Amino acid sequence: MVALADKDIGDHDSELARLHRQILAAEAEKHQLEKQKAKICALLSPIRKLPNELLSRIFQSVCQQKSNEITSSFNITCLPTMAISLVCFRWRELALSSPSLWANLMVQVSSRPDVQTNPTETVARYLERSGNCPLTLTL
Repeated sequence: MVALADKDIGDHDSELARLHRQILAAEAEKHQLEKQKAKICALLSPIRKLPNELLSRIFQSVCQQKSNEITSSFNITCLPTMAISLVCFRWRELALSSPSLWANLMVQVSSRPDVQTNPTETVARYLERSGNCPLTLTL
């Protein structure tokens, strides 16, 4: 009787393990399908249909409204031109081919010795990307 119960319990444990593996496989497949759907939705996004000229104008407007300000606690992705250039390949190419987007930069220098900001690399990047446009650097 006990041996039969042990066998039934073992059979159920085996069945539960098999079902658990099936659930994990189904969840992994679902995750892959969700990723594929997200890619398809991104490809169908209306913004992808905008001509480069219009998108460049939008970028100009955004960069004029938002400050490219480096503070003691700045995150490079908070700078509008950097954020734009990190979205996708097309946006990066448009941003890099628009030197005027990179022509304004504000660096906030702290007089407090405990606050360290080293904007050298970012300023150099803006200088390089601004090309022949005059760079406005505000300290």
